[in-house]
Amino acid sequence: SNDEHMIASVSRDMQLRLFDLRTLKPVVSVKTDDEIWGVTFYEQGQSLCTAGKDKHIHMWDLNLTPLAHYKAHRSSATACFASPTENSIGSVAQDGYMRLWVAKP
Repeated sequence: SNDEHMIASVSRDMQLRLFDLRTLKPVVSVKTDDEIWGVTFYEQGQSLCTAGKDKHIHMWDLNLTPLAHYKAHRSSATACFASPTENSIGSVAQDGYMRLWVAKP
């Protein structure tokens, strides 16, 4: 995250977690409906973007409350990333496509 004290993790157990790096303990977690394969911070570390097996890109706040989701691909989305200006999100998937999204959660 932007404050350098938080890290996000995702896993095949369908959990999205935020950890405090000072204590190495989870701060918040949420179980999703499918496997998540990629995560990134955006909006200067104030939001998260995830990519997963459900072919969607999901936006989250730091309390892991869903903000928005996009049906992004025809197959599993494997990664997402924020542009350097943080006004767009990119995603890649097993369908061979890379997509760019305007980051408006």
